[in-house]
Amino acid sequence: MGLALAASRDNAAAARSVGVRTDRIRYLLWIVVAFATGMVGAVVYLQKARISPDAAFSVTDWTAYVIFIVVIGGVRTIEGPMIGVLLLWGLMYHLGQYGSLYLLLLGALAILVMLVMPRGLWGTVAHRWKSAAFSDATKAVAAWPREVREELVDRSVKDRHLFSISCRTLRISGRPWVARSS
Repeated sequence: MGLALAASRDNAAAARSVGVRTDRIRYLLWIVVAFATGMVGAVVYLQKARISPDAAFSVTDWTAYVIFIVVIGGVRTIEGPMIGVLLLWGLMYHLGQYGSLYLLLLGALAILVMLVMPRGLWGTVAHRWKSAAFSDATKAVAAWPREVREELVDRSVKDRHLFSISCRTLRISGRPWVARSS
């Protein structure tokens, strides 16, 4: 499902041409996100014990923290926001005793990270050491034997609809080739 979502995001027409049902995938994703948003709203109500517009749309409670989490951790990665949440929690825990001063420190840290590490903390670490906690399907293709990859390129130049990639199996001319990690 993740590869289908990525293909739908990058080029919906190309994804449909290899058999990905982009409308169904996007609709399913919409339902899952709506359910998750409702559950988060329920948890917020339990935490605040009231529902009001100022509690739901508070700039310091939601918007600034979410932007901080994504900017500090790293954009377009799964690991980045996880790192950002842990860092935000740690800073709030240790700097909370200083009142609103910790918000200035968070802002200064965010600006510093944006200037020095535009990819965020995890993006910089992953790029420097070529690592990822959650592997991408495109990285799995790079682990295939060179002959298979070269044959893919040769055949894709001749006929663009000759092959399709799924998470575990590569199909060339209808024959499945199972990816082996070396």
